[in-house]
Amino acid sequence: PAATLDVKFGSLLLNGINLDFQGKLVLEDGFVSSDQISVSYGKNLLKNINLALNLNNFDTLFSADFENEQLKIFAPLKVSFESLEKKISQEWKLVETKIPPEFIVKMEIPTIESENFGKIEKIDMTLIRQNKIANFFIGEQKKIYGFFNENGEINILADKSLPCSFNASGLINTSTLDVDIQDLILDTSKFTQFVNFSFFSLVTGMVRGNLHLGGVLSDPEFSGLLTATDFEFACRDFLAENLKAPSIIINAQKNTIGFDKTLFSTKKFDNAVEGAIKISFDRWYFDQIQIDVRTTEKK
Repeated sequence: PAATLDVKFGSLLLNGINLDFQGKLVLEDGFVSSDQISVSYGKNLLKNINLALNLNNFDTLFSADFENEQLKIFAPLKVSFESLEKKISQEWKLVETKIPPEFIVKMEIPTIESENFGKIEKIDMTLIRQNKIANFFIGEQKKIYGFFNENGEINILADKSLPCSFNASGLINTSTLDVDIQDLILDTSKFTQFVNFSFFSLVTGMVRGNLHLGGVLSDPEFSGLLTATDFEFACRDFLAENLKAPSIIINAQKNTIGFDKTLFSTKKFDNAVEGAIKISFDRWYFDQIQIDVRTTEKK
């Protein structure tokens, strides 16, 4: 049997955000192929989608280009899906088609480019699902790894040799987000390229603490306390010199993360500036950054 689905433009409302799609799918004798499919969801776009899917065993090759309009990110990606069940039916039937319960998924991102963040080289991920549990490994040396099961239970470990290490565990499903992030250690000096704006840019500092992610997956809420030591940042729009503090307390609450009024020193003056920062999120996206910086009487 053969069939062609050609969608000039389609749109669905998913969690309050438009999911738009267009392109052509061809089904022939149990094989599915695609022709220039594109899918967008909010600020995210998958384009130049190429798909080769064998419905006899669900072995799949998939490639696409990913773009995020807000973050100005571009990344080509390649994904393969291989069933661990090698039984192939003699005669393919659509009504009997189902995703195999045990499989291997491999994803390769050769490079990630961003106007704001620069370039990140190759990222690999492998996911193996067996006995109703999916184990995953990220990076050539598998320094990020974990598992999740069909009930939504999840555990992720990021090795302490990484710029950001943590142990995350909890529950994620369509109605619940309940994840504890413990032993978080973040070396901000390794992320200066990602937070480098004229009004606020990171310079250095070590952040440690615990966080909790609650609410729902589409609209998370944060809670927890973090401590940043030897913290230094710049506000080039307002001040010529960097601001430094030996220690600050960062508070996460609902959809905001930041710190209250804290004394900072400059190269010339101790405790010369009082500053506070609050970062607000709209779902998973930055919404706004409020910065309150003013000189003290000691200046």
